[in-house]
Amino acid sequence: MKYKLVFFIFITALMLFLISGCRKENGTVMVIPSASISLLTEKPITIGDPIDIALTIYHNKNEVTFPDENESFLPFTLRNISTRQKRIKGKSYKTTIFYTITIFQTGNYKLRPFKITAGDLTLKTEALNISILSVLPKNGAGPQLKDIAPPYAARIKPVTVSIILLCLLSTAALFYFLLRIFKRKKVKTHKQVLTRPAIDPFQYSLSELADLKNAHEGNQLDSKQTYSKISYIFRYFLGIILRINAPQMTTRELGRHIRRSTGTRIPARLMNILKTSDMVKFARGKPQKNRVKEDIEESIHIIKEVRDSMPEKDEILQ
Repeated sequence: MKYKLVFFIFITALMLFLISGCRKENGTVMVIPSASISLLTEKPITIGDPIDIALTIYHNKNEVTFPDENESFLPFTLRNISTRQKRIKGKSYKTTIFYTITIFQTGNYKLRPFKITAGDLTLKTEALNISILSVLPKNGAGPQLKDIAPPYAARIKPVTVSIILLCLLSTAALFYFLLRIFKRKKVKTHKQVLTRPAIDPFQYSLSELADLKNAHEGNQLDSKQTYSKISYIFRYFLGIILRINAPQMTTRELGRHIRRSTGTRIPARLMNILKTSDMVKFARGKPQKNRVKEDIEESIHIIKEVRDSMPEKDEILQ
């Protein structure tokens, strides 16, 4: 009787232990949530090889969260990920996640434990140790990690350094030589602009304006041609009086030079005529014939006024 009681207690304890692995709740089989990670790649792993690992999760709810970002696998690099889920019984599931990772360094590395969320539970795996070989031995089983140091620092020979320095010095000398030549040519071109006038600018301008007046009165020139001629005469005149390259300047630039001029008094009426010339030439202005005649006569008065206000006008031709 005593042995039967012991045997009954042993059977009862065994059944309770087995039932603890899977319990019934409302007729549904429930499993104990768990997570584990394993290395699937069996061959020796070298630098850059794909490494396959599997994360297996048992859970009682369909929703499960697992690592899928590259930061979770450092120092490894995540290359690929795939998921497979299987229902065991009732509301119990087995989810397997297959990862493919790689690394480009030799040594023994540890893949950090993964954290998994299954419903309200948080599961955690063990760390996974992975050895990365530098090269595979030709013969022999069970290869070991080769103790090969990382790539050596680049070494430059003294001759190479000397050649690089000579090339840099030669380039700098050539650049300096070309810069000096360019500056010399630029200075010479600038000096050629300031040449001595061959004729008296006052006499030339008055003569040209007189001929322009006769041509306009004889209807030989239209308004655009007349104002183009006036603009040219004034620009030639100002270029010699102020010693600037007036024909190449805009009306606004000429105005700035006239305002800065201290030794020569240029009437403001001259700028008004130049602006009218621009309107006729570029904006297709059509002034009356009497207005054109008045501007020609006003131009003659301006030239004479500037000439009379310059007692040292003879120095311009020197």
